[in-house]
Formats: sequence, C-alpha cells, structure tokens
Amino acid sequence: MSRVEWYRDQVFGQAPDSRTAEQQPEGQQPDIAISSTTGDLLEALCMIHRPRLVVEVGTLTGYSTARLARSVSRYGGRVVGIERDPEYAALTSERLKLLGPEGASASVLCGDAVPLLADLDLEHRALIFLDGAKHEYTSYFEALADRLEPGDLIVADDAYAPISGRFDDEPGGHQAAVAGIHKYNVGLAADARFFSRLVPVGSGLMISVRIGEAG
Repeated sequence: MSRVEWYRDQVFGQAPDSRTAEQQPEGQQPDIAISSTTGDLLEALCMIHRPRLVVEVGTLTGYSTARLARSVSRYGGRVVGIERDPEYAALTSERLKLLGPEGASASVLCGDAVPLLADLDLEHRALIFLDGAKHEYTSYFEALADRLEPGDLIVADDAYAPISGRFDDEPGGHQAAVAGIHKYNVGLAADARFFSRLVPVGSGLMISVRIGEAG
C-alpha cells in the first residue's frame, strides 16, 4: 500500500474499493489490474460526468468493471465491458453477480474489441475506458472517434508505460505495448477534435474529451 492509499483509507475509514476488492472470484487480483487510485479517479469521473454509457475495453477479472458499475448504478447509467479472453470474461460476469444489484447495471461482451466497438450503439454522455491490448489502443480509438459527441470522454490506462517499465517483464510484448501506447498518446495530443492531458495517477492515464463537432 502506498502512502497515498494509506492516507486515503485514514480519511474514508476504509478503502473505497473494499467491497469490490473483497468480491474477487477465485484466485488473486492480477498484478496488471488497475491500481485502486485509478479506480478512485474512474469513480469520480463517473459521478462528475454522469455518463449514460461506460464502455470498458479489457475487463480482466472485473475489478475496474465492478467499480464502474457501482458508480453508474447510483444514477441509472450502464456499463458494457469487452474482454477477448473467455476465462476473464466469465470471471468478470461472476464478479458482477457477487456485487448484487449494483452489478446489474453492467454486462460483458466476449470477443475482439475492434469489431465490437464498431457495432456498438453509443449514447451521448459516454465514457470510454481503454485497458485492453496496448498495441491496439489506436485501433480502438479509430473505431469510436467519429461517433463520439462533444463532452464524451476517453480514458486510456497505462499511459506512462513508455517511461515506467511496466511491461518490461512481458515476454515479446514490451516493445509492441510501449510503441502502441506512445502512438496513441501522440495521436491524441495532436488531434484537434479532443482536449487531452496525461494524468499521473496509477500507471498513468491519458484523459481526452471530445470538443469538436461529431463526424
């Protein structure tokens, strides 16, 4: 636990994610799951932005999915998680069931994210959370960008991977992951349709809001 997390827990009495963290299906939370502070920010963004639809690309075992579902259930939003790995998709669905009524606001699609995103009906006031295959971040973005409305948000995790060494132990995937994230970061920074900033929370977030007219 970091000093930041320790102090947060002193203020709130317990970690804001204590329920979702405890409701982990079989096995331990994978090391590559989002940090609890990233989860805090995602929950805050949901409560501030109040998206009608949250789309999460890359659910893993559902920790972030559960935190998003818990937030949007407070005002009637919904979450659609997309996960390529059938085992992880099943674990995410199980975790949402364990969450109770709050988990009913979320569903999970299993399959390749790019075609699923292309076919997904988006609602205005959307929040897109990218945490899938890092080398495909730009492909995810391209499947969505022209359909996003002014005010819609895209939040991409692991944005500081090019300098953090986060994927150094990933056999054969380090260069592709780092190159993919850097390409995404540079592309969003230069895209006049979006206002983007890198935020040093967790392993880094690239937060972008659509400001131009929809295509």
